[in-house]
Amino acid sequence: MEVDELVATLTSRDTARRPADAAIALTLVRRTLAGLDSRARSLRADVEGRPELLVPIEALEHELADLDAPQDADASGSPDGDDPALTRALDRGPGTGTIALPVGAVRSPTRPVPDGEATDTVAVPAPRRRRRRGLGWLVVLLVLLLAGGAAAWYFLLGPGSPVTVPDVTGAQRAAAERSLTDLELRVTTSERFDDDAPAGTVLETDPAAGTSLARGSDVAVVVSLGVEMLEVPAFTDLTREEAEAAITEAGLTAAPDVEETEDRTIPEGVVVASDPASGQVVAHDTPVRLTVSTGPRVVRIPENYGGKQAEVVQNDLVNLLDIPLEAITVTEVYSDDVPAGSVVSVTPAGGQEARQGDPAALEVSLGPELFEVPDVQGRQIGEATRILEDAGFTVEENNVLGGFFGTVRQQDVAAGEMRRRGTVITLTVV
Repeated sequence: MEVDELVATLTSRDTARRPADAAIALTLVRRTLAGLDSRARSLRADVEGRPELLVPIEALEHELADLDAPQDADASGSPDGDDPALTRALDRGPGTGTIALPVGAVRSPTRPVPDGEATDTVAVPAPRRRRRRGLGWLVVLLVLLLAGGAAAWYFLLGPGSPVTVPDVTGAQRAAAERSLTDLELRVTTSERFDDDAPAGTVLETDPAAGTSLARGSDVAVVVSLGVEMLEVPAFTDLTREEAEAAITEAGLTAAPDVEETEDRTIPEGVVVASDPASGQVVAHDTPVRLTVSTGPRVVRIPENYGGKQAEVVQNDLVNLLDIPLEAITVTEVYSDDVPAGSVVSVTPAGGQEARQGDPAALEVSLGPELFEVPDVQGRQIGEATRILEDAGFTVEENNVLGGFFGTVRQQDVAAGEMRRRGTVITLTVV
């Protein structure tokens, strides 16, 4: 466009392209002005803040016409118009300033130089459209480079750039979350028990460390709860099988081997104790070893208790069977063979097995049983013999003169005496 080309020529950095003096510049201005149609002349740049710098086109034409008119002498007496090549300064107030117009603010159709113009007066270099077209492409290229650079910064270094998930394994929960949120990642946290990592430290992340993510992406963080601790259950009145099931239900593991112990109060097969004990809180992988009762201890009753003093045997049975003295039943019996106060028999019998806690029984001798000797003197031998034998005695006869009368005259054991059954009583018969 003509105005842009005029300005480019007047302000060219190349001195060969600029007008040599003001007269040539004036000629260029006139040509440009003459080439503008009424629409182009009515165009005005929208210059914010300095509207007074915009001069109506009519005033500009008037000023250009004045340049051809003869001028009065200046203060020094030198006429300004003697030399048409000379220029003079015009002072028309604010309209004489210079402003920078936006590119394309004023458009004008391109026209050839009018035929009536005296083109041989001055040598005016023609504006070069190719240079301006190259400048436009340069501006477009610059805009594209700036836009590309801005996009590259945004997606490579700026808010749109991806981030790499840091390695926060082993870090404390708060520090790990802070490291991730500082990278504009969203953190979700879950927890699980771990035998090695201390409680509160990070076990892993998903995605894993080193993964490239867009900002705002979700990262799942798994935090250690430490070693899982569990309480050992109670095993009161439980069999081994029931106790092992309770251990498994509590999340613990029962040791494969069990200990056995004799117990006179807990039945065989029932749990007596555990290690660790019931109620203790232990690590989940701690094996729980059970102690199971085999029932009361089995003992053998000695065979030499017969004939021993009852008190000695009783004390021995208390210790052997682990029972109180009251658990031993004592029965007194007559015995012709065992002295009084000695053991006649024991239950369980000597040589047999018994369990601790089982009761026992003793028969203690009262000695031989004694019977009162009846008085049979004066009785006939037959009657006297029957009475003595019925009383448990044995009768022998001692006949005097043949025992003609058959009457008991004397008995060698006096009547009323206490004698053992089977005692021989001799009767003297006359």
